[in-house]
Amino acid sequence: MTVFEEPILSVPEDAGARLRESLGLGPDETPRIAYLPGPGDVYGTFRHWRQGQHDPRVPSVTYSTQFYEFCEAAGCEGILITHSAEGAPTITDGRYSFVNIGHRPGEGAPAYYASRYRYAQACLKALAPFKPHVAVVASDFDWQYLPLVKRAADRLILTVHNTRWAMGAENLSLRQKLANAGYRFAVRSVDAAVCTSHECERQLKALSRADLPSFVAVPQQAEKAVEASTRAGPARKLLFLGRLETNKGVFDLLDAYSALSKAHPDLRLVYAGGGGALEALRAEIERRGLSGAVSAPGHLDKAQVKAAIKEADLLVCPTHSVFNEGLAFVCFEAAVQGAPSVMSTAVPARELLKDGCVVFKADSTEALTAALAGVIEDEGAYRRLSAGALAASAILYDRSRAWGSQLYRAIVAGGGTASA
Repeated sequence: MTVFEEPILSVPEDAGARLRESLGLGPDETPRIAYLPGPGDVYGTFRHWRQGQHDPRVPSVTYSTQFYEFCEAAGCEGILITHSAEGAPTITDGRYSFVNIGHRPGEGAPAYYASRYRYAQACLKALAPFKPHVAVVASDFDWQYLPLVKRAADRLILTVHNTRWAMGAENLSLRQKLANAGYRFAVRSVDAAVCTSHECERQLKALSRADLPSFVAVPQQAEKAVEASTRAGPARKLLFLGRLETNKGVFDLLDAYSALSKAHPDLRLVYAGGGGALEALRAEIERRGLSGAVSAPGHLDKAQVKAAIKEADLLVCPTHSVFNEGLAFVCFEAAVQGAPSVMSTAVPARELLKDGCVVFKADSTEALTAALAGVIEDEGAYRRLSAGALAASAILYDRSRAWGSQLYRAIVAGGGTASA
């Protein structure tokens, strides 16, 4: 069953029966699924979903939307536990309950960890009366408390949104190694996992038991594919899309642009997004006298993002190796419109984008500059990248790869069932 005109998940017609069998439930029993997605307005998304609409605030099919669709397909009852600074009363709407716990991280290490502990305890308290058969926990939740969640549910599914360390990192700090040792112990409680990228899956496998069932989800576009064709080039309009932070490489990109614009005075650069580095970036653009060619308009809404990508020739993701990137969905948003990406080795998207991107060594402005030069100075290479991006974007409409579809498979596989 789906509230949409076309299914957004791909699960068997007898998914409910298979799920109940996997959980050891009778044919008339209703599976109870708890979802801890982290912060976010899941009830706002629910109201859109109930009307057969995708959440207009985001371009992709949200995980919570897919959770509702999964519950409908399998005949489940659901509870969603999230948090915000203010919190909110518990809301029950049909077969779904929403618990928004007030949570404000403390300042300083002791206060911070104490606040995280209180939040985890509040989640466990909310779970107790629901008695879930399955708990689906996002990696935003502190891993230290995963064993406690497992005690509250028959089956624990981890949904991994970020890497444990930057992709390609050669040496981990002692602190990282100690944290990973604790993480390795905690994930023994996990029965199966759904991962945002192949790199997330690789790192989870490296820190968990060898037989842990894991599945890689692919972000799904909410709208039908736009009419796009291979772009001819030349690539002269560069776009950074996302949070503006130093560790996202925004100043490296400005350095690379400054070097390239001397030989290519028609080169343009747009930084789209808000963040802690926005004002400093604007000041640096002004100081360098680049205001006529480089702009930082701030946060863009969904329609503005689509327009910015349409205008751009090339998306740039110069993320530093200190940032644990999960996937960088913006690369796929661009690919749908035929815009290829230049990304650092810290961005785990190459395996899905394939020939629609160029990868350079993270933390190296010289490598970034060379990668950009290779695209903007070779129209043939640019056309091939654009064609590769369009080809790769087809996966964004493969509903069998959706998070909700993989969640179904993970829950069934987590019970040792051979076929999902």
